[in-house]
Amino acid sequence: MSCRLVEGKLHEFQTLELNNNHITLKIIPELGAKIASLQHLSAQREWLWKNPRQAYSAPNFDSSYVESFDLGGIDECFPAVAAGVYPTAPWTSTTIADHGELWSQPWRLRSLDVTDQQIRLTQTCYGLRFPYRFERTLRLVADRAAVELTYHVTNLSPYPFPFIWSIHPLLAIDPGMRLALPAQVDQVRINSATDASYTLHNWPMIDVGVGERIDALHVPDRTARRAVKLVTPPLAGENDVTASITTADGNHSLRVHFSPQEISHFALWMNYGGWAGDGGTPYFNLGFEPCIGAADSLETCVHRVEESAVLAPHECRRWQLTIECT
Repeated sequence: MSCRLVEGKLHEFQTLELNNNHITLKIIPELGAKIASLQHLSAQREWLWKNPRQAYSAPNFDSSYVESFDLGGIDECFPAVAAGVYPTAPWTSTTIADHGELWSQPWRLRSLDVTDQQIRLTQTCYGLRFPYRFERTLRLVADRAAVELTYHVTNLSPYPFPFIWSIHPLLAIDPGMRLALPAQVDQVRINSATDASYTLHNWPMIDVGVGERIDALHVPDRTARRAVKLVTPPLAGENDVTASITTADGNHSLRVHFSPQEISHFALWMNYGGWAGDGGTPYFNLGFEPCIGAADSLETCVHRVEESAVLAPHECRRWQLTIECT
């Protein structure tokens, strides 16, 4: 077994393809270092959803992600997910772009190390309206069907900088797949604009409306016409936790491992034929999202649920997760 990196092209965009004979990752540096493809080779499975109606195109900053650039794959959301205004001084009322600032700009290559035994790819970008540096390192080793992602985010200002972060993988799903959250989770919150937002619900039988109760463990078919986002309460413990999704036949899984000391929450965006931001036929996909912060809105996290993170002046914060195919 050996690791390889191949430069290619997808439409007009340059790509970097990382391969270790177990999995293949395809990255588009110009589109926020989007991971456009994650293939588990022995299972012959592409885990990432691709929007069937939208082609890859270069966004302008402040473009609507949900209307025109909800393309699929894996994006990074920082310093918030939802569009809104920044909640604290000295940036009070400064606009936060839809799904944050990272997906709509090219990332720079900081370092690349390729050997037969591993690939280490470090890419970086900077805040456009806010003073921070965001860095992500992907590490692929020869003998494992997994990719390790390590993050370093630095506050470049002399002021405290509240933020939320979410990795935003949109998965290609099939009816009958089974979800598992970290073992400690027995309640979740519904992240929405309704009066029931952020109230606790038992997991996995979720009350999503008057007289409507769903089994959140299993993926239904698209006729469910349901779209709901669930977020765990803060995770605890010294040991790493795991969330997973398993194929209906039980043969293959996608697993995410991380430390709750570094990554505080986990979210599910369960879009089962219920929503599409471009106004077309609703999508059928799943957001499978380790995150820091309890809601998509930074203002909500800071002022309502009080579960965001804060970078102290000039602080650098590190966190890590592993995505594994089995």
